[in-house]
Order: sequence, then C-alpha cells, then structure tokens
Amino acid sequence: MASSEDFVIAKSNVSLDVPRMPISEVMEAKGLSDAQLAELAQVSPETARLWRHGQRKPSPEKAKELAKLLEVGKHEIRPDLWDPPPEQAAA
Repeated sequence: MASSEDFVIAKSNVSLDVPRMPISEVMEAKGLSDAQLAELAQVSPETARLWRHGQRKPSPEKAKELAKLLEVGKHEIRPDLWDPPPEQAAA
C-alpha cells in the first residue's frame, strides 16, 4: 500500500485555471446569486447554475432577455453568438 509520501505533486507549466463563463462575470458584477438570476430569468436555480458554470448556455432568445434585464450587451451573455459593438471591439 502506498504511503502519503509516495504521492508527490510536481509543479508544471500547465494552468489549472478554468476559463470563466461570460454570464458568471455578469452575475458577479451585478451581485447576483443563482437563485436571484433564476427568479429574474424565470428558470430553475439549477439552470442558472449550469449557465454560470458553462455547462449549458441560454438560448438566443433567453440571452436577449437576460441582457435587457441585466442592462448589459447581449454579447456579454453569449459572445459566441454576437460580437461586441464596434466601439468596444476597437478598444
């Protein structure tokens, strides 16, 4: 049987950082919990959690609705669907 001394974690150049999902950044900036976003978007807290962790994406229609509710650009909710406005893209 291996002892705890047998398990050594080597340092490497591999990053363990998981990319943040755009919706999680919006939620954090607005101070919203999963439950609060779920209530605003009229979805289950589980759906909001899945959005925040990038395991599911809001539909294009729901993304537009969220953008309006949260007063952000729709590209901030689903950048895979919409580009930022030209003035933001150039910055």
